Amino acid sequence: MGEENLKQEEPLIPEEEVRQPSLTYNLGENVIRGMIDGRDAMEQAIKKVLQTERYDYSIYSDDYGFSVKDIIGKPLNLAAAMAQRRITQALMEDDRIVGLSNFKIKRSPDSKNALHISFVAKTLFGDIPAEKRVNY
Repeated sequence: MGEENLKQEEPLIPEEEVRQPSLTYNLGENVIRGMIDGRDAMEQAIKKVLQTERYDYSIYSDDYGFSVKDIIGKPLNLAAAMAQRRITQALMEDDRIVGLSNFKIKRSPDSKNALHISFVAKTLFGDIPAEKRVNY
């Protein structure tokens, strides 16, 4: 076949990024309580990401969840730094979150091997305070 039969492909033009809607199920304890949207959906998304162990569930991509297993057994300062970095990595995957700030990390008052981490997620729906307990 000669070169005259080769078709020149059109250049690939990146598609415009489409933001997904935030309307989702309102998840209660073992029950779905209707639908939520906006700020309420964002608060639920933050909690869900932080309570899902990354890489453990094949239904989720490798970018979803908070990896905490290998923090256990680390010294306090290292555990705190790892936890903050992983919270940031996990939550910044969501394009509705534009930043995280005001991290406060302290030893949990009810356990010498747990951290209490609080922070503010800056989202398209406003600032959302959040917290996470991490065993180390």
